[in-house]
Amino acid sequence: MKGFISKTCFIPGESIEFTIEIDNPREFRIKHIDLSIFQSLEIATNSKQMNIFQTILPSIQDTNGRQIKETISVTAPAVSLPPSCQFQGGSEEPVSILNRYFIKLAADVEGISMNFDIEIPIIIATEPGSCACQSSALIPQYDEPPPSYDSVVKHIK
Repeated sequence: MKGFISKTCFIPGESIEFTIEIDNPREFRIKHIDLSIFQSLEIATNSKQMNIFQTILPSIQDTNGRQIKETISVTAPAVSLPPSCQFQGGSEEPVSILNRYFIKLAADVEGISMNFDIEIPIIIATEPGSCACQSSALIPQYDEPPPSYDSVVKHIK
């Protein structure tokens, strides 16, 4: 099972579109596939994972197809969520905080005691434009090259 996502950053309430591919050469019966969005929060040495959204993918149920490829769209929950972030600091006692999210796809396959899971990390932002929601936006775009080193330091003596 493989999962592909068109972008990695989402605003709560936004549609999440992804493609799932399943190679099932033995034609096992796939009962269903669960999609969950988890929040993973780590503060210092304490950690907690919370399932903030869960659904069963309606287009992949009770099937035993050899090759399955589906493009699926689900809507992220429109609730107030803290944004993805990482922080390390503190004045007297250093503290680290890591808040991250991921999509988990879990296939329930008949006749196999273990399920097949994949996890896809995502970024949750608070408002449009608050993070580089398109992967190409992560790389700054410049119209002109930066100034040369010599031109910057020639005024410093």
